Amino acid sequence: MARGLERLNEPLHFKRLELIGKLKENRAKHIIAYEDAMPVWKQEMCNALVELAEEIAVPEDGFANIDFSTITDLRNAKPFCNTDDYDRAIAMLQMATELEIKLDTEAFRQLVLDEWDWKNRFRDHVVSYAAKSPRRL
Repeated sequence: MARGLERLNEPLHFKRLELIGKLKENRAKHIIAYEDAMPVWKQEMCNALVELAEEIAVPEDGFANIDFSTITDLRNAKPFCNTDDYDRAIAMLQMATELEIKLDTEAFRQLVLDEWDWKNRFRDHVVSYAAKSPRRL
């Protein structure tokens, strides 16, 4: 390992108030991404449901050939909001009595770098919708 970097494997101390500030910043970005994506997802779901209703109303080849895959795909790609994780971490840090908090690499990754275990799935769900958001256009 490079000289001096071995310390990165050990928990390090960080200023509690700076951690709270970073978490609040990351939480705000998370909410914006979710709020940009959700209306687009809702519109796409509504459009797909209308198309499905039209298919069901006048089935060409009977009900056996009706395709529910678009609805299923949209349901599985519904944007989700994980503010609970941010709120929990913020509350813990706000109630902590220490001025400095010890974080290991994993905690730093989540709290500071905003790389939660669910983050990739969140990005997958919101990126395509957020790009179509009226706020982004």
